[in-house]
Amino acid sequence: MSYNELNSYVNNIFSIASQLSSVWEPIAGSNREKIVVDIIRSNLEEIAEAINIEPIEIGSWSEDFCYIETSEEIYPCSIHPPYYGEIDIEFKRSDIIRLQIDNIDKIVNGSTLDIIFVDMPTDPDDISTIANILKSYNPLALVFIDKFNALRRIVVMDKTYCSYREAKILEYPVLHIPKEVGERILGNEYNDKIRIVAKSDYRVGYGYNITVDIYNGYDRTIYITAHHDHWLSGGSDNIMGIALVTTLARMLRHSVLRKNIRAIFFTAEEGFPTKLNSFYWLVGSRTYILNHRDEILDELELLLNFDVIYRDPIEISTSNIVLRNMLRRIIEKSMVIQHDNVVFDSYPFTLLGLPALTINTFTSVLSDGIYHTSIDLVNRIDRNTILNVLKLAQRLIDIVSNEKLYVENIVYDIENELILSIQNRYIPLEILSELHRIIGILSKCHHLNINDIVRTMNMVITKAYVNKDVMNKLGIRETIGYLHCENNAIQLPTHRILETVDDMRMCMDEYLHNLEILAYTLFKHCYTV
Repeated sequence: MSYNELNSYVNNIFSIASQLSSVWEPIAGSNREKIVVDIIRSNLEEIAEAINIEPIEIGSWSEDFCYIETSEEIYPCSIHPPYYGEIDIEFKRSDIIRLQIDNIDKIVNGSTLDIIFVDMPTDPDDISTIANILKSYNPLALVFIDKFNALRRIVVMDKTYCSYREAKILEYPVLHIPKEVGERILGNEYNDKIRIVAKSDYRVGYGYNITVDIYNGYDRTIYITAHHDHWLSGGSDNIMGIALVTTLARMLRHSVLRKNIRAIFFTAEEGFPTKLNSFYWLVGSRTYILNHRDEILDELELLLNFDVIYRDPIEISTSNIVLRNMLRRIIEKSMVIQHDNVVFDSYPFTLLGLPALTINTFTSVLSDGIYHTSIDLVNRIDRNTILNVLKLAQRLIDIVSNEKLYVENIVYDIENELILSIQNRYIPLEILSELHRIIGILSKCHHLNINDIVRTMNMVITKAYVNKDVMNKLGIRETIGYLHCENNAIQLPTHRILETVDDMRMCMDEYLHNLEILAYTLFKHCYTV
C-alpha cells in the first residue's frame, strides 16, 4: 500500500475519532454508550457481512455532579468510582490536613484526619493504594490534587489487584481536583467555610459487545479488537483504539486474505461486574469468552487489540511464546516487546493460551500524566504514531493470514523465546529437561496440531503475579512472566500466596507436573499415529 493510501486511512482514523470525541464519558450501561455503539455501527454496516450487538449485564456507575464551594467560587471535582451516594461535607480551611506522598506511611496512629488533601502520586493507580493506607483513619473525605489542570478517574476499592476475591467500596469518598483548584483552596489565607457537594450512582444495567464480521469463507479468523467505554475525555483510552479498528476493518475488506476478519468492540473494559470484586475490569472481553469459548478455541488465529495509543514508543504486549519471537523479526527498533498486561482486553485470551497481543503506548500515556484524565484529547495524539501502528497491524495480519508458518519455524520460535526469557534465572533442572524433551518431540512430529500444542504450552508456563505488599506500598503492579515462582508473591487471579520455601517448591512442582503431562501426551500422539 502506498504512502498516500496509508495517509488517507490515517485521515479517516482521526475523522472517526473526532466523531467519537463528541460523546463525553460513554460509561458502560449509559445512554452515551448507546450513541457510541450507533457511531461504530454506522461506520461499518456498509462493508460488514454481519453485525451482532450482544447485551452484557454489568454494573454501571455514573457521576451526577461534583463541585467544591468556597466563599469566592464554585470549583469542579470528580469522584473516583465506584463510590456512590450523596456527598455533602462542610468544613473550614483549618480542618484540611495536607499530606505529602513521602509521608503517607509515617502518620502516627491515633491522628485525627478529617479532610485530607494529597498531591497526585507519580503512578495514578497509586491513588487506590493511598486511599487504602489512609482508610484506618476514617477521614470524611480524601481529595487528590492533580499535577495538571485536569480531572481524573481511578477506581478505588478495598483491594488493589486483580483477584476474584470480593472487593468493597471504601466508606469515605475519594475525590479529585485540578492543580489550579487545589492551589486556590489551600492558598487562601482566610479560614472560611468550604463545602463538597457531589452525587453518584451505581446500578445493574447492560453494556454492549459489538461483533462485526468483515471477511468470511475460511476456517480460521483474525480478531481485531478495542474497548469502547472510557472515563472522561478518553482520547487515547480508547477513542483512538475504536477508530483504528474501524478503519482497519475497512482497509482489510479490500485486501486479499486467507483468514476471516472479525472486529470486536468490548464494553465495560473500565468496569464493572454486577458483583464487585477486585478484578473489576475487562468485563466485556471476559464475558465474550464465557459466551463464545468453543467458537474462539476453534477459529482464533490471532487477536490484535488496540488500547491507549498516544505517542511513541509503540509497545506490543504479548505473552504468546511464538508471537514474541516472530515480532522480534519484523518490528522497528524503536518498538518495544513486553509481556501482556492484566489491564488489556488481550489478557483474558492470554489466560487461555491463545495468540493475543495489544498494541499500545501505555508508558508514554503514564509518563505524560494524561491517563484517565479530562485532558486525554484526540488533538494531542501523534499522527506519525498512528501511521506506524496502522502499518504494523497491516504487516502482522498479512503474515498471519497469507504466509505459511512451518512447524520447524514455530519450534525455533518456542526454543529461542524460552532461552531469552529464562536465561540468568534459576530454573530447576527437571523443568529444563522437560522443556528440552517437549521441543525435541515437536521437532520430529510435524503432523501434530501445532496450534493446540502452543496454546497448551502457553497456559502451562505463563502466570500473573504481584508482590504481596501491593496494598501498602506505592508503585507495585501486576506482572506476567514464564515459570515464575517469586518469593512474597500473590499468584493471580487465584490469590495463592507464596511466602515460604515450601510454597515456592510446590509452585515449581506444579509447573513440572504440567510439563510432564504435556510431554507424555505429545509423545503418545507423535509415535502412535
